[in-house]
Amino acid sequence: MSSVLFVQLPPPRFSFSQAPVNIPLAAGFLMAALGRQAGQSIRASVLEESVASVYADSGLVEAVVQRRPSLLALTLYVWNVQRSLLLAARVKARLPDTKVVVGGPEATRDNEWLLRHPAVDAGVFGEGESRIQGVVGALAQGRSLADIPGTFCVQDKARRLNLEEPLPWDLAACGYPYLDRVIGPSRSGTLFLETVRGCPFQCRYCYYHKAYKSVRPHPRRAVEDVIRWAYQPDSQVAELYLMDPSFNLSPHYRDVLRLMAQLRPARDIRGHTELRAEFLDDEDPARLSEAGVASVEIGLQSVNPKALALAGRSSRIARIARAVERLKKESIEVTTGIILGLPGDRPEDFQKTLDWLKTTDAYTVVHPFLLSVLPGTDFRQRAGELGLTYDPRPPYYVQATPCFAEDELRDAMLVCETTFDMELDHIDLPCLVDHAPDLTVSLDAADYLSKWIVDPAKKKWRQKLAAALTKAADPFIFWFRGADCRGSEDDITRILDAFFDANPHAFVHVVFEYPTRPRPRFLQRLAARTAQPATYVNKSMQSWIKGTGVLSPAFTILVHDPLEQGSRRRILGAYEDLATIVWDIGAPDEEIISQAAGPCLVSAAVKPGSPYGYHLLRTLRQRFRSSPEDVLFRDNVLQQFWLRSTNQWQPQGFPERIVMDVD
Repeated sequence: MSSVLFVQLPPPRFSFSQAPVNIPLAAGFLMAALGRQAGQSIRASVLEESVASVYADSGLVEAVVQRRPSLLALTLYVWNVQRSLLLAARVKARLPDTKVVVGGPEATRDNEWLLRHPAVDAGVFGEGESRIQGVVGALAQGRSLADIPGTFCVQDKARRLNLEEPLPWDLAACGYPYLDRVIGPSRSGTLFLETVRGCPFQCRYCYYHKAYKSVRPHPRRAVEDVIRWAYQPDSQVAELYLMDPSFNLSPHYRDVLRLMAQLRPARDIRGHTELRAEFLDDEDPARLSEAGVASVEIGLQSVNPKALALAGRSSRIARIARAVERLKKESIEVTTGIILGLPGDRPEDFQKTLDWLKTTDAYTVVHPFLLSVLPGTDFRQRAGELGLTYDPRPPYYVQATPCFAEDELRDAMLVCETTFDMELDHIDLPCLVDHAPDLTVSLDAADYLSKWIVDPAKKKWRQKLAAALTKAADPFIFWFRGADCRGSEDDITRILDAFFDANPHAFVHVVFEYPTRPRPRFLQRLAARTAQPATYVNKSMQSWIKGTGVLSPAFTILVHDPLEQGSRRRILGAYEDLATIVWDIGAPDEEIISQAAGPCLVSAAVKPGSPYGYHLLRTLRQRFRSSPEDVLFRDNVLQQFWLRSTNQWQPQGFPERIVMDVD
């Protein structure tokens, strides 16, 4: 019997405690279609979230190899394609007979680097349900895919493409995968719901309308059944993400909202969706609010008519402004997207877009995007004609246009950052909990490892490093602690060298806790030696990252707070744009807290309800009223209490697993 393992790797995240949102909806539909057609001849499964969204690269390889699939099926998006192909290559090195088939938005006819990747045996363009059985059967039997429309394969070391358009899949042919429990909501309780497949618009920076040649609704009964199930007390759904690209233009848009509004009294679920704001009528914002939709995304992109016309977008910006005003009156959060680097847009035009937003207040949050010249899009096919210079690898950012030089793109993004008081390369501080008996484990007993507190001088790490590399989570925290940082520089370098060789796509916080601070020159060398600048996690913000030029590794230094501004400025100046300084204030009294600066670390381990604990937390809340995120605790009980009491708590991901080797 052939076995198929579907794998969808998550978007990068920067804190392990942050709940991942990685729902393999495409794999769920494929499994439903495969089960309907193939009967018992094929055993199919999805790599579970507790593996796909936990482990770094090395652990993922081990997990797949242990399952020994005949066929490894990868769903590829811009954020996971490089990492997925690394996984494929390493699995095939261990399991040479395993075939790798790819699909998803990255699998397009013109994405040459993917089509020619040595780890890929075959791929499917567009939706795969109608062809999944044929593809799996052919690969299992060693046959060519040449007669299957909309596929490619490697046969006799030659690449063969069938560019014939496949027939659209009948969306009523199999059930919605949530109802069969093939897949479920994310660990944070988010449920992705597609009510239609396809998009009526033809934005030239987007591939979605090309992947699906028409707009086809899912059967109304199936959509309603999923919604009714989501509102059941035991569904574990906390957020319903209506993921249609233009939800308010879906045929059953208002019916869906009406059903959600009817079910809300029994169980209130937060709604989120994407809208074309210019097509909302006067009553739609109230309908969305009554249904529990708390946040929406809209695409303004630009206010420049020429750029909008070249992008295939509407220029009815006055209607967008009125719609956003009505949405905000209903207390719906509006994230307004704009794109930097559109053909036809000049620096002064981008500035006009920023000015228009500030004048109209047509946003709650502004989300600026640097144009990605994505495979399969009109902009990719016409890049030469339009004069677009772009990175040929993910995230495919535009590097220059006839209207925008490379340095002007960077400058414009920084102007946007200042205009809307945002930090584009913001990374949350690492969790600095080191007192958590219920989270601290031995390496042998740990299923995975999210934080390793280690003194390199003790040399224990040498016996544990190989196991730690395989059990490491993504994201990961190295916490180097000891008596002499300078004397441990070589060992720290060896540890991080080995880690990034094994797990190049992981996001890593590196924390230093030493009596003497690490030398800035050492940190510069360490970043230059160990960082992986070509990975998505680093390239996604490469154009405007300061200091080391990469997000990972991210350095944090714990420093005893001198409680004096001049001393602080000198220390901060030595590490400007190179590392984050966290001021250790120990077990502070009221006077120390009054002089404390953020971010700060509290070392006290007391019960929140004790007299000292109560006074400590109250005084910290008063001092850091406007920036509670700048207060961190070593004690996990205090840390969790602080997050809840200052309204920072969010749905938690998988529990930390901390290994300590500092004795």
